[in-house]
Amino acid sequence: MKPMMPRHVLAAGFLLAATASVAQAQAPGEVLVAPPGPVAQPAYVVVPAPQQVDPMRHRISVGLNMGGLNLGESGSEFSVAELAIRYRLSRRIELELSSFGGVQTTGDDYYYDDNYDATGSLAIGARYRFLPERKLNWYASAAIGGAIVAPHNSDEETLANSQRGLFMLGIGGEWRFRPHWALQAEARLVSLSPLGTENEVYPPPGQPYPDTARVNGDGIGGGMFTLGLSIYL
Repeated sequence: MKPMMPRHVLAAGFLLAATASVAQAQAPGEVLVAPPGPVAQPAYVVVPAPQQVDPMRHRISVGLNMGGLNLGESGSEFSVAELAIRYRLSRRIELELSSFGGVQTTGDDYYYDDNYDATGSLAIGARYRFLPERKLNWYASAAIGGAIVAPHNSDEETLANSQRGLFMLGIGGEWRFRPHWALQAEARLVSLSPLGTENEVYPPPGQPYPDTARVNGDGIGGGMFTLGLSIYL
């Protein structure tokens, strides 16, 4: 009977044979690298683009505003309505023709019956829009013109003598909720020039001389706040 080789000798022989076969298959200097595993894909966050409009598509707009006007140190307040016609000259600039009018609601010149004041104006102005393509945008405005503050039942001569220069400076915001429709809110500083000495209006004899928009011949400052609706044509 042939002598049997020890098991550990056989195992060593198989190991040497396997190592030799791998060494023959591998080129000199080559390093065996394990195949790459799955690569994680980068995560992307989708940010919706701001809603936009074409500011030059509808250049003409008509606006109707309602609000309040406060004039004079006495705080004479007027409820006013305003009509404005605008033309878009460029993406950011609009030209405006506007007129407001209203009647007095409070103030110191209620010193005899049926003597509340009325006001009216006509002005040309411009708007500068900061975000013209956005549906929700804001703007700065300025306007010059003329205004009248006088008793509501004044005759033509009194109205002519009550004319003042008008300057307004404002800031506002607009929401273009439909292609042809927009809502807006605007706050303005209002300045009225002085009356000439010959044009000053005095209270009736024996009545107090309140510091009101009508009887004070000096320049008058105040403020206006309006809410409005515009249609784009």
